[in-house]
Amino acid sequence: MTVLDLRKYRLRSGESLRDEQEIEIAPVELGGQRYIVVPETVPAELTVTRASTGTVYELRFSVRVHGPCVRCLGDAVLEEELRLREYQADLCPVCGLDLNSEPHAHEDEEQDPRWAALGELRDRL
Repeated sequence: MTVLDLRKYRLRSGESLRDEQEIEIAPVELGGQRYIVVPETVPAELTVTRASTGTVYELRFSVRVHGPCVRCLGDAVLEEELRLREYQADLCPVCGLDLNSEPHAHEDEEQDPRWAALGELRDRL
């Protein structure tokens, strides 16, 4: 597994980090069949963007997957370019507490006035 220590970069809100990494991809089992990536290690482009309420992780790489065809079980090779994106929230937008360590909800949270008409409709139905 590939690990990147993001603490050394100290990204502030609005800042991004772009890096080239070699990542290792483990075999995948799907429907009882095993699929492998050849080669196991592929070059990838990593982008980490710090937002005011969390962090956005993006990973882009190309893979060649070998395994059985799901239709005929013959040998199959599939080449794909993958673009993966993950958002990790770490601050409550209302009070600022870390949602990873203290998940919570605000009961008296103000509703956006643009949704008021839909709220009235919901109450009538």
